[in-house]
Amino acid sequence: MSQLNESYEINADGYIAPDRMPRIFLKGVTIGKAKPMLKNYFKRFYRFGENDFQVSLNYSRNINVNIFGEVYQYGGFTIPAINTAFNALIAAGGPTNIGSVRKVKLIRNGVTRNVDVYKFMANPTIDQDFYLENNDIIQVPVADLTVEISGAINRPFQYELIEGEGLKKLIEYSGGLTADAIQTTVQVERYQNDKRIVLDVPYLDLIKKGGDFKLQKGDRVTIFRVKTKSENFVFVKGEVRAESNFEYDDEMHVSDLVKKVQFTENSNLKNAFIIRTNPDNTVGLIRVNIEKILQGDMSENILLQAQDELKIYRLDYFTNKSYINVNGAVKYPNKFDYDANKNLKIKDIVTYAGGLRPEAWMYAYLFRKKPGLDNEVNVVRINIIDAMTKAGSDQNLNLEPFDSLFIVSEGDFTEAMQIEVLGSVQKPGKFQYTKGLTVKDAVSLSGGFNYSAATNRIEVFRVIIKENQPTQTIVKTINTSKAMSELDAAANFQIDPFDIIVVRAQPEFEFQKIVNISGEVKYPGPYALISANESIADLIDRAGGLSSEAFAAGATLNRVQDNIGFVVLDLPQAMKRKKSRYNFILKAGDDINIPKQKDLVSISGATNAADLYPDKLIASNNTINVAYYEGKNALFYIDKYAAGLSKNADKNKVTVEHPNGKISRTRHYLFFKIYPKVTKGSVVNVGFKDVKAEKQKKEGKEVDWEKIVSSSLAQITAVLSLYLLIDKVD
Repeated sequence: MSQLNESYEINADGYIAPDRMPRIFLKGVTIGKAKPMLKNYFKRFYRFGENDFQVSLNYSRNINVNIFGEVYQYGGFTIPAINTAFNALIAAGGPTNIGSVRKVKLIRNGVTRNVDVYKFMANPTIDQDFYLENNDIIQVPVADLTVEISGAINRPFQYELIEGEGLKKLIEYSGGLTADAIQTTVQVERYQNDKRIVLDVPYLDLIKKGGDFKLQKGDRVTIFRVKTKSENFVFVKGEVRAESNFEYDDEMHVSDLVKKVQFTENSNLKNAFIIRTNPDNTVGLIRVNIEKILQGDMSENILLQAQDELKIYRLDYFTNKSYINVNGAVKYPNKFDYDANKNLKIKDIVTYAGGLRPEAWMYAYLFRKKPGLDNEVNVVRINIIDAMTKAGSDQNLNLEPFDSLFIVSEGDFTEAMQIEVLGSVQKPGKFQYTKGLTVKDAVSLSGGFNYSAATNRIEVFRVIIKENQPTQTIVKTINTSKAMSELDAAANFQIDPFDIIVVRAQPEFEFQKIVNISGEVKYPGPYALISANESIADLIDRAGGLSSEAFAAGATLNRVQDNIGFVVLDLPQAMKRKKSRYNFILKAGDDINIPKQKDLVSISGATNAADLYPDKLIASNNTINVAYYEGKNALFYIDKYAAGLSKNADKNKVTVEHPNGKISRTRHYLFFKIYPKVTKGSVVNVGFKDVKAEKQKKEGKEVDWEKIVSSSLAQITAVLSLYLLIDKVD
């Protein structure tokens, strides 16, 4: 078996020349067409199977193509020779908005061919007819005849037409008309003699006659849509097996329509309606008896109109449904449907409701509306026991629609009686009284004693009720055990209605109270208070004292009791003097934290620190951290480390927040300011000046010069008179 592998290059003349074979011209041939062509040639000189011949393209030569005119990117392009004129146009970005797609020119050696993109879209195989060669020129001119089409068309857009193409070709290019297009008349808007005119083109008539309509540049074609509803239908809705619409003709009657409809067993055929919509959009109703029509009586077999609707109702649509209400002492009170045969009696409906409950009273009440008076009701008292047990009893009345029967319960006449259990029990509350209830029962109902219960002091408060006399409250104290055995007479003390049982708590009973101490003590953690007046200093002693790293001045106390929160603490004072005001008595839940030693001071607020330090050393609120100097006040730190107070600073708002939460502020003595001392771990804060609201200018009042002059003359006259009197006295 022999094998041949060869590579050939198409020369400038467009052919290849295999050994011992004639020339094979492949210039302008696609790879798809080249394969069978080469196979046929080689079969003449070689033997091989049908699948033993393969052709592949190793590479294509590059050519230079010049593209000019109305394209987005014009100039010279180097592209593979396998590309066509359509590919080259894509490489140039395609034609612009005003560029022609119908008259693209392919110029080769002075010969011009026309490239029509629309023809390529209709038949993409023609692209191979426009293969490219080196130094080809593609020129895209300005589109000449462009027309816009809109409305009931598949591809509304602007299209370019060429000579000999009119309205029919435009509709073809735009994908044809949609199903709802009105074909009778097509409207064309056109600029003519400096005016915009509208032309009505009888399109359907043109099509029938094989004619066309010539369009002009700038024309706008509009295809109108059918907007009206279906005009040749009638409809059937309601109680039918399938709601549907049916084709209408001018001779269609109700009998013709009902032949096409399947009714159900619930269809009301005596009272059907034709709903007819008038041209002014009002609605008319026409009653028809379909049952008569089906029986052959055509007296109501009216002639239908287009878009009529036949409405079939259910049989119960025109029926007033009646019911009977049964409430009170029956097993299943409810609303029941009324018997259409009108044979329903009181005994029947009570039996239907499950029968009487044991507590039913001998009398029931029947509420019946007066005929024609919905707001007035007759009340009939019924001996329900007789109605249910005695045959032929006159109490077993026939019921009428919308009657309401109420069976009275004997419990309705008895006041609900309760007892109440309070104090050291698991679930204090009120409970229903029953005869024979004891103290043991009452405690059991409330969940039993809790741990703090003093079973030797259970008090029963009882109200003494005597007819027509004031009530009196008495108390009985019971001493029992937590077991409350059956032999315990006190536990079996009988309870009366409305008794209040109070189980007292053991004197000074309480569970352990836990506090927590964390931080720099030898044995941090939770501790139970062992005395009623245990203080902070006592707790620190029990925790082994402070560690060598403890910063006592920064200790804090957080009290959860009563949601108090953090309390200002001076631990050195508390430990120095047992009777110090800071040696607080501890409460359950207190949390004491003693931090490690702090040797820095923070300065924040309205200072000039930002002028001295880089951003990485300044935290929020213009804060810097500096070394501690013993005995120095806040102003020393501000001047030494923060470049003094800023122009927005308020000297009266210089404060020091100490590690224990205490805040010291600037004080005044005569004309001097005394700034607070700073301790290790303190924060020096400088507040800003308050922003003063601008005062609104008062509206100037008009000056009454006449009044001012008169007043001034009066004062001068009085002074002169006084002077003359003094002179005379002298």
